[in-house]
Amino acid sequence: MDQPQASITVRLSGRLARSELPAICERVTGLLERACPPVIYCEVATVAADAVTIDALGQLQLLARRYGCRLKLRDVSDELRELIEWAGLQRVLAE
Repeated sequence: MDQPQASITVRLSGRLARSELPAICERVTGLLERACPPVIYCEVATVAADAVTIDALGQLQLLARRYGCRLKLRDVSDELRELIEWAGLQRVLAE
């Protein structure tokens, strides 16, 4: 039996289209089904700070919780950090 993976890293970049969210979630679900780590890291250094990104991060957080793991953000821009705080999601979307 394979050892469980210590983490999964997902990278979001650019301006996400709402129509991309199901594919992103499907890809992450596939990763989680193969290896359910305690932490999923989401690199967001180059993703746009907008409502679609917040939606994507929220959906990824829900997926992580369904599989018993945590989502942690990496390389959060000041703009995205401010948007997360403005939306009141700083406890949900941790760094």
